Amino acid sequence: MESKRHHEVEPLMDTQEVCAALCCKKSKLYELIGKGLLESVKLGGSRRFRPAAVRDCIQRHVDMRYRKRR
Repeated sequence: MESKRHHEVEPLMDTQEVCAALCCKKSKLYELIGKGLLESVKLGGSRRFRPAAVRDCIQRHVDMRYRKRR
């Protein structure tokens, strides 16, 4: 019986997918990368993003003033 892998790799996102997820233009995306606010992977001439890194970026930018209190 083969055991399930615990460290499966999520498919990486490309710049177009991340721009759509963040509702931003490429220039804003590269600004976030340059400021160290969004982690990316450089593969040859392409830049890719881990979905978890995109989620982390979104979470860091949540405006706490508009969050519902529990």
